[in-house]
Order: sequence, then structure tokens, then C-alpha cells
Amino acid sequence: CEDALAKSLSDLMELVKLLREDIANQRQEITYLRRLLENCAGCKEPSSSSLRLEPTCRNANPCYPGVECRETSSGLRCGRCPMGLVGDGKICKPAVTCADRPCFIGVQCRDTLNGPQCDACPLGYDGDGRSCTIRSANILVPSHNVQHYQRQYTARKYSVISS
Repeated sequence: CEDALAKSLSDLMELVKLLREDIANQRQEITYLRRLLENCAGCKEPSSSSLRLEPTCRNANPCYPGVECRETSSGLRCGRCPMGLVGDGKICKPAVTCADRPCFIGVQCRDTLNGPQCDACPLGYDGDGRSCTIRSANILVPSHNVQHYQRQYTARKYSVISS
């Protein structure tokens, strides 16, 4: 049993020796890599005087998405806002908002990036939420085939007029 214990200790000491050698090699490699990085011209931060980035449409586009950016002698300039939006080209907002009350009376309005969105028309009305038509009477109207009748709604149209 003592021989087995001595053999195990000897093997363990040999492994520890190999691990120490591996660690020493890794330290040397780390030192070498550190020196490479310290002396690498491409790895150093440029001094503020040697590198001055002029803003361009490529690296500093201030315009609203989809708006043309132009580089001029006086700086970057933005084109017109996309159709349906108003602004200076940097900031574009919907031309109409819920504050303008674009929806039919009583219909909920939500401002979105694409402009105001109106909920559904009230019960008894048809339409898109901006313009709603009231269904007034349910009458029977003869179809082209005299033997069959079809139901048809007569309607009056109401719209919101914005000023």
C-alpha cells in the first residue's frame, strides 16, 4: 500500500511540475502579446490634434429617416420631410394630429408615427372612423329577379369638417 501511495505522490508531483511549466509558458506569451499591443501603431488611440472627423452624411446624418442629407460648405443640410409630415427635415411630425380632431364625433383617436389613427365607427354606423355613415332604415327592394327580394340599407352620410 505504501508503494502505491509513493507512486501516486510521484505522479502528482510530476503533473504539478508540468503545470508550472505550462503556466510559465503562458506568462511569456502574455508578456509578448502585451508588448505587441503597446507598440502597435494601429492599436493606439489617435491624439485629438492628429484626427479631426468632419461630420458627413455618412458618419453623422442628422436627417429624419428617408430624408435626403446634403453636405454643404456651411454644414449638413436636410431635405424636405416625407409626404404627410411637416418639419425641418431633421424632425418630421405628422401634418395632422389627433388635436386637429380628424375622427368622427365620439370615435377615439390615437397619434402614431404615420399620423392619427381613428378607431371604428360607433354602433349603427359604417365607415373608416374618420367618415361614418349612419344606417337609417332597413327596407325590402326588389332585385333584378322579381321573385326574390334583397335587403338594402338607405344611408345618410356625415363627415367631420376640419378647419
